[in-house]
Amino acid sequence: MKVILWLIMIAIPSIGVCDDRVRTESIATFNTNCARCHEGECSGRMTFHMSKDVADQHIQRHTGKLSQEIYQELHELLHYMKVECSYYPLDLALSDDGFWSENQLSPLRSHTGKAYFIPLGTLQPNSYNLSFSGPHDSARLCVEIINDEFDFIEKMTLKSDDDNTVLNYQVDESGKYYLRISAQISFNINNIEINLKDNTSLTD
Repeated sequence: MKVILWLIMIAIPSIGVCDDRVRTESIATFNTNCARCHEGECSGRMTFHMSKDVADQHIQRHTGKLSQEIYQELHELLHYMKVECSYYPLDLALSDDGFWSENQLSPLRSHTGKAYFIPLGTLQPNSYNLSFSGPHDSARLCVEIINDEFDFIEKMTLKSDDDNTVLNYQVDESGKYYLRISAQISFNINNIEINLKDNTSLTD
């Protein structure tokens, strides 16, 4: 995927950082597929040489055929990540009670249906429970909790439970955190809820 994003940067002219809002669909695609190869690469260096046709072929091979608008937005997202050393800001945020409904989660699902990238907002140092329901019981899920500096505070593989899957994790520093859940098959999450470890809500 790293090579693919290099190609995107040649295929599309340079775009100013955050000049226009990038669609949530493109952000979900980038952060679930492409960002894995570039998290922490904050050089701002983008000197690659390859024809647009070759770049498009590589992109389509790994992501399927996408619109030119999405190709352009993927380029802008990589530019932002390398220059700003952070994820592109999402207009969506976890509700005050720490609950995401299926409708809220839907825009944060990748175009393949095999991953979600969810902004958890600013979390304070504490122990947390994160629970979600919905994935088919045959799905083996890779669950990652990442801060805004691309540091992993939790990463595990687990088998989902249709009724409820619970993950416990510790936040040591105040900051913005993100949840990425992925699998080898398409899956759907019905809801996600975050509570403090003593089961009180985030607002209590």
